[in-house]
Amino acid sequence: MKDLDCGFEYIVSLIDPITPMGREQLRNLPFMTSANEITESHQRQLDMAEKERKVASIKVILSRIRDIRGTLSNLSSGIVLDDIELFEIKSFAYWCGKLKEELGRCASWMKLPDLSVVFSVLDPDNSGTESFYISDDCDDSLGGIRKEIHRLQRIEVEDKESELNRLLQENVEIENRVRARLSKRLLENCEALYAAMKIIGKIDLTVALTELNRKLGLGKPDISSGEYEFQELVNP
Repeated sequence: MKDLDCGFEYIVSLIDPITPMGREQLRNLPFMTSANEITESHQRQLDMAEKERKVASIKVILSRIRDIRGTLSNLSSGIVLDDIELFEIKSFAYWCGKLKEELGRCASWMKLPDLSVVFSVLDPDNSGTESFYISDDCDDSLGGIRKEIHRLQRIEVEDKESELNRLLQENVEIENRVRARLSKRLLENCEALYAAMKIIGKIDLTVALTELNRKLGLGKPDISSGEYEFQELVNP
């Protein structure tokens, strides 16, 4: 006998958040037992339904947002971040800014914190892009050292290896100091980054619920304080 397309597990399987944060919120979604909780959930879905014309672009932005929970755990533990982790945070701040801009005027629950300071810290050359590398603008000495390294690598000079190795080592040490300095600056904004992740998860899950409502033709139910008696009720 074919299983019926109904039941709690089936409905949950139709909810399809895009981000890891949204999927985590779905997995950890508690059973709501108070009228206030249910009303707030319904209101969030109504708020998102008002953004119907923007949902497609919101989903595109959500698909670009990375899971930085591991990186934030390292940052909050005082670990100096590597280039990949610094890129992850810059990319996160970049797309958070795009999402904040796309949402425009919105309900308070979906208002993202301003991460422009985070982005600026990781964008010293004002490129305005999500890519990250330790550019010459990160330290006054880097430009000159890298220029000399490049010059020595291109020419044939006797006994250049010792000088080249010295410059390469100095370049590494400066880059490490830059990473430590950037990590310290980002640590000051760790709370805002965590808050943004939580809000993004809520936005993502609400988009998924709103799309499920539309797909199944669901409407907003009334909440009653009365008592109901069911006989021979079965959860398929």
